[in-house]
Formats: sequence, structure tokens, C-alpha cells
Amino acid sequence: MKLCNGCLERISRKRIFSQNLFRIMEVDGLSAKVSSGDIDVQFPVKDILPVKIDGVEDRDIYYDPVVTASVVGISQEMPVFKRDRGEYYLNALKRSFNDEHVSYYDIIRSKNLSFVHEIQQQIPKLRNDLKIHYHITGLFSGSRPLGRLGDLTLVMTYATYKKMHNIQANIGGKVAIYVKGVIKETEDVASLFDKERFKYVVVCSDKGMARYIVFLMNSPIGKLLLIRDFKNNRLNGTTNVETIKKMPVYYIEKFNASCLCLQDIIDCLKSIKRIPGIIDVKSLNPYLSFFERLRSALVLEMMLPQFFQKRNLKILDSWKNEVDKLNGEVKEPMNDMGKFAEFLSKLINSLMTKGNELTENMMKLKLYTKELLNAANKKIKEEK
Repeated sequence: MKLCNGCLERISRKRIFSQNLFRIMEVDGLSAKVSSGDIDVQFPVKDILPVKIDGVEDRDIYYDPVVTASVVGISQEMPVFKRDRGEYYLNALKRSFNDEHVSYYDIIRSKNLSFVHEIQQQIPKLRNDLKIHYHITGLFSGSRPLGRLGDLTLVMTYATYKKMHNIQANIGGKVAIYVKGVIKETEDVASLFDKERFKYVVVCSDKGMARYIVFLMNSPIGKLLLIRDFKNNRLNGTTNVETIKKMPVYYIEKFNASCLCLQDIIDCLKSIKRIPGIIDVKSLNPYLSFFERLRSALVLEMMLPQFFQKRNLKILDSWKNEVDKLNGEVKEPMNDMGKFAEFLSKLINSLMTKGNELTENMMKLKLYTKELLNAANKKIKEEK
């Protein structure tokens, strides 16, 4: 079913998905509880409308029949069935037949059915086999995906890299990114420097792009994209060459320098924490935590610009403004520990100033983080 325009508008700020398609969970008198992939709500029955069979209103419905178990021999592999959620259900029903070998598509046409719920009522075998493909494709509009990582770089195992490059990070201007095979929520997965604990290597032709890929991979979304089998809503798992190759790289040139500056800040803070006796390392934890959350927010906004625009969240712009302002005051802050300390001090003072745009945007983002990450998790897992 679908909702009337007024009801849909009322809940639009709470939703991730754009599809006006819902399942009726229960009816209680004059009201009904409906559910989608991102929200459960209750509305008057009069505001819940049928979905037309027209290729527009019902375009995101797909056919998902129960597949009977296969008979598999001892030495045979279990067959894998992967449903194409993007295929329009009427097209799939042209290849699905009843006991009389009549396609369900022809049966629907012969009955002159106009609405999806009529199919479910008049053809009982299809009642539970029509599913809704909730997706966030529209929210990616305006982002800058450069492509899959495997199309932009060389991805290989350490053993292959060793044979080809003799374990040198820079060969003919190329730069190696070291990627761990085991991904942990609390640890970086990629590095330009850590050659001890890695299993895979991504070879880039450009150092700036290599630094950006490290920035992306170490964000929560980056880890989510790299995990082969995402489970239990935790960013812990393993990756492999094929999964790394499939990772989409979302990128906006305008914000590249400010993203790399943030990665440098995170790296510097982590380096300082490893120096024994130089500082009370616990005092750095709140700042490191904030900057890592900021990295996550920047990546999410590049991936889902419309989500942020709809809620008037401007993390990318406000962080760029902070970096541009401070770069004018402190020249090349990452090349000298004293300059970095000055840069960081000025940055923290600015962020703690009342009415700071970035701080206020980060506080607003907290209101939406859970729903955003849950939907992104579900979609990315679906697409793997």
C-alpha cells in the first residue's frame, strides 16, 4: 500500500528511503499500522491507498518466491540463489508458472487487475512472494563516485605484491596502501606506513589519492564496505581482494584538501599517543574521538548528500571553512610539531566558541546518526 501525500510529507524528515510503499502490519478499527524499511507508523485507514500496477507506483516491488531445497551430493557444492531486487516483479512473473504452466503475468492480465493488493488477494500463491525493494539510490544524487576501487587502483595480496614490487612502498611514483585482512571496529584498517600487520595491498599512482583512500577506508562506512559478511551490527569481520576491489570511492574534489587535513590530524594525534611520557594520553582521547566522528560524518555526507541537505546539515562546508581559516593563520602545520600544536589549539578554541557552525552541525547530526547508519548498513549489506 502507499500513503496519501500529506501523510508522506509528515514523516519525510524521519525517513531514509524515498519509496512510497508500505506493508500493512495490523488494522485497528479506523486506523492501521504500516511499516517500511525505515519506519513504523499509524495512520487513519482513509489515508492508506492502493498501489497501481503501472510500472511507476509499483516499480520497486520485486518477485521473491520460496526456492525449494536442492538435492546435493557429498562432494557437490550447495547452489547459491541470489535474488535480483532491482528486477520489476511483472517481468519476473513472465518466467514463473502455475501448475497448468500458465505464467502468472498472463493470469494477472487476464483478470484485468489494477492494484497490487488485488494480485495478492486473487492469486494466493503470490501473496507472500511480492517484496518491496527499499533503496537509497536517490540519496546518492549529487555525490562524486569515482568508481570501484579495483578500477582505480591495483588490489592484490601481500604475496603477489612481494613478487611484483619486492616490498617497496614507492616504485615509479606508485604508492602502496597496506590493508588488514581482519577488520576491527576500534582499529584502523588501512595505512601508508604500517607494514607489519597487513594482508592486502592497494597500489595507487597518486599519493594524494592514496591518502584519501586511507581516509575513506578507516571511516565506519569504509569498514562496512570492506567487511565480507557483515553481522550483528558490529564493524568486526574479514575482507578479501574481491571485496576491496568492489569498494565504491565517493569523492568531491572541493573537499579533498580538508578531508586530508582531518586524516593528518588523526594520524598526528595517534602518533603523539604512542610517544611514551610526552603527554597524558588520556587527555587526547576526547579530541581524537571527535575528529574520528567528524571523519565519519564527512564520508556520510559525500555518500548521501540529499539526506544532509534535507535536514540542513552542512558538515563538509563547515569543516572546510574551519580548515581554510586556520591554514591562513598557521602555515604548513603538519610539518612541525610546534606548528601542529598551535594549529590544534586554535582549532579547538574555535570549535568551543559559542555558535560555531561545525560544532552545531555535529550536534544536530547526533539526532539522525542511528537511523542513517542503520539504513546505510542495511543497504550496503544488501548490495554486496
